[in-house]
Amino acid sequence: MNNSTEFRELVIEKHDVTRIHKKEYSRSKADIAKEKTSRLMINDEIVIKQTYTPKNIKEMVIGFLISEGFIQKSTELKSLEIHEDQISIQVEKSTSNLKKTQEMRLRPDPQPIQVHSDLMIDVATIFKAQDYLNDNCKLWKLTGGTHAACIVNEMGKIIALNEDIGRHNAFDKAIGHIYLNDMDPSKLFIVSTSRQSASMVLKVIRARIPIIISNAAPLSHGLYLAAKYNVTLVGFARYPSLTIYTHPERIL
Repeated sequence: MNNSTEFRELVIEKHDVTRIHKKEYSRSKADIAKEKTSRLMINDEIVIKQTYTPKNIKEMVIGFLISEGFIQKSTELKSLEIHEDQISIQVEKSTSNLKKTQEMRLRPDPQPIQVHSDLMIDVATIFKAQDYLNDNCKLWKLTGGTHAACIVNEMGKIIALNEDIGRHNAFDKAIGHIYLNDMDPSKLFIVSTSRQSASMVLKVIRARIPIIISNAAPLSHGLYLAAKYNVTLVGFARYPSLTIYTHPERIL
């Protein structure tokens, strides 16, 4: 079985559909992105039900733990077991601390740390990364039903590209790749296909990534958080234009 076949079987289902083109009806099969739902158990406590694309699950879990404030480094993860409808995790925190973390996640501004970085990138690097993202979203091209997030270094090299039915999961998978591979997040930026709400920007702040690039719009509280916690937020990045909303000094 080749990689393309394995990829399709893992993340795509075929469904019978009726198509209409210029009033002519036809029957065919369509590629549909698979979705899977699991309970996420941290230290034997049900934390959340997660619906996701069943690929790069370990990266997603690590990224979720980092970006939601449950842990600050991958070594705090003690065990990870992936079952049919449950993902069981043990981390270096007491149950009371986990409950406190969950309460903090629900606040509109849970006081994450400032993002410190001397990273600077030029506009050409941004559009090159955006082109790569657009050209290599295999699952989106087949189904039209996913978001994507791409991690890029200061030289424009693509570090990781992840797709998922959820925009938050796509971010988590990208962030998980950084921390599983012991990379310095302050030297990297993230390119996204989704609008940047507060929940998305908070993930980047907690992961200590200094720059977010998106081909979509920011939302008001996401912009506020980026400004407050020293993250450069770029939206509507579609060649030949882009809009810098916060901390423009990082864009050359």
